[in-house]
Amino acid sequence: MGQLVSFRIDGLPLALPLEQVQEVVGMPAITPLPTVDRRLLGVIDLRGVTCPVIDLRRLLGLAAVPIAPDQHLLMLHANDRVVGVAADRVEGVDVGEVEALPMQPATDGVIQGLARVNGDLRLVLDAGRLLDAEPLPGEAARTLTTTGRARSGMGEAA
Repeated sequence: MGQLVSFRIDGLPLALPLEQVQEVVGMPAITPLPTVDRRLLGVIDLRGVTCPVIDLRRLLGLAAVPIAPDQHLLMLHANDRVVGVAADRVEGVDVGEVEALPMQPATDGVIQGLARVNGDLRLVLDAGRLLDAEPLPGEAARTLTTTGRARSGMGEAA
């Protein structure tokens, strides 16, 4: 059993191992980098350090949504760097055991497995692979999203 930071993006239940999460911060201003890698939303200034912000929605094939002030950034340790990932809702730290996926989706290893947390299945991400990942092609993304929702019960927690 390990500690996981649970969060949601577009209702999709996700988690990251606690040791990969440096901190959770309120949504700062993101400076877009339009001619740079499309996996990035842009960069932020985190206490004097410039950090990239990854577009996890794009990596998982979810619809683009404008960043909202009530969202949060999970600041992750990845490849000796600190990177941000926007989350619609951060639900807290939970205990869960990561299990292998019954099928291997085309996610470049970003999804390392599933964890059952409080009766809800969550896709567990690997922060170390986020910078290397390519966005999912449309069909693979729809299958992954549908599979995650079908297996998790997808009711928003109160």
